[in-house]
Amino acid sequence: WINGYELAGFMKEHQDLKNIPLIFISGRKSELDVRRGFEVGADDYIKKPFNVDQIRKTVRTLLKLSE
Repeated sequence: WINGYELAGFMKEHQDLKNIPLIFISGRKSELDVRRGFEVGADDYIKKPFNVDQIRKTVRTLLKLSE
């Protein structure tokens, strides 16, 4: 259907969704993939394999920033 980059682009263009913090969690690890994630609106990009504590910390940080 669509990939994560396309979905992120749609979300960031949508009036009701554009302010929701967006975290990419992906097995795509190249510098180009990470850069592309941020270009389409990611607030952070976590590469797999990931640590659950890393996700918790990122979510907490983004929630604090969005207050």
